[in-house]
Amino acid sequence: DSSLYIDNKIEVKIVDGENKFVGDLVYKFTIDIKPEKEITANVPMSMILRLKNSTKTICNLTPDILSNGNMMEWKAGEWNRVEFSVELPDYIDSGSYTLQLSEQYFLISNSDIYDNKFINFRVENKYEPYENVSKIEMINGNPTFTVNGEAVAAYWYLVGTTDEIYVERIKDSGIETILDFSLKIGRQESGVDLWQENDTIDFETLDSTIGTLVSSSPDARVVLTIGVYAPSWWFKQHPGEQAAHMDASGKISISNGSNFSFGSTLWRDTASSVLTRIIEHMRGQKYYAKIAGFKLVGGGTAEMITYDATSEEVLPDYSEAALKYFRNWAKETYKTIENLRIIWNDPTIESFDTIQLPTFSEMKANCGTNGIYDPKTQQKLIDFRKIHGVMTADCVNAWCKAIKEATDYKLIVGCYYGY
Repeated sequence: DSSLYIDNKIEVKIVDGENKFVGDLVYKFTIDIKPEKEITANVPMSMILRLKNSTKTICNLTPDILSNGNMMEWKAGEWNRVEFSVELPDYIDSGSYTLQLSEQYFLISNSDIYDNKFINFRVENKYEPYENVSKIEMINGNPTFTVNGEAVAAYWYLVGTTDEIYVERIKDSGIETILDFSLKIGRQESGVDLWQENDTIDFETLDSTIGTLVSSSPDARVVLTIGVYAPSWWFKQHPGEQAAHMDASGKISISNGSNFSFGSTLWRDTASSVLTRIIEHMRGQKYYAKIAGFKLVGGGTAEMITYDATSEEVLPDYSEAALKYFRNWAKETYKTIENLRIIWNDPTIESFDTIQLPTFSEMKANCGTNGIYDPKTQQKLIDFRKIHGVMTADCVNAWCKAIKEATDYKLIVGCYYGY
């Protein structure tokens, strides 16, 4: 029962705006508010836009308070008249809608109002969807982000979550481009899981989250961040695809914070497929006109870094996926066992399928002068280091290619990488 935890309980009485017809996407309404007790701080009155008589969420909205906006001056136990104005997203369909007051800060205590849904209105809107074209172009000798041929300011607003306090700040920032951090194929540490165990994608959450972002500032564009993390249920089906490390004793284990191995061609291809499905769905939604690009995050610190790569106590990646990748890479690179034996200075190698990863002790004890390996005698150790970059680039290229193809090469896509 959320009423047990919310301090600001209010009664509301509609003065103007119930079932009002809105033709210009600006909905103004007036309500009387009676707080149960004194409100000690001004907090966001974030509202959820829903289809009337439906559970479907369109987006979160933060209204402008046109009059009597200082909540700390509202008198407890008395009616306080407040005027609101809400700018509606330009992509919504004509129809009937309901505003639901977010329960994070307020609970409506009226006996005739259920679930904080307090006012209804009708919208007439003719909207022609379109798709942006975004690029990085050289303008006056400088790399410049452009959308539909126009240069866009280099300042981007990074959103931690779609909580109402962040949405309100977006609206007030005046920044043209929003970066979002809340959508993930599978959970890493926080955010929204999109891909479900029954192979469905939670498009409702996807749509409402993006809807909230694009509605937060009418002129803003969204560069959508998608985490390419594998869900925990997927690792139960494919345990060898999760990143693993080796410690000084030679023990191989999975660290608490790890996710997929960049050597996992299975996850590389699976994530590419899921990304394609997500983009194909988005292109069918009216909010897609606000999308100006994509940013992918994954690996350690969301920066496409191999898990445990910066550790002094353990070395990556000793997963089954990394071993398989190393063997296949060696075969493609050196072609024959004879070549491999010569280059790795190891005549005992029987086949590519029997190659083993260098141990922690081998990597640490034989790092040569000033940490530099000798290619005449230590090429295998050099190659083991090298493939961590190769297989990471492999994944990044595959995922970016999936998005470029799904958008018909119209939108930019990138990631944190290369440092």
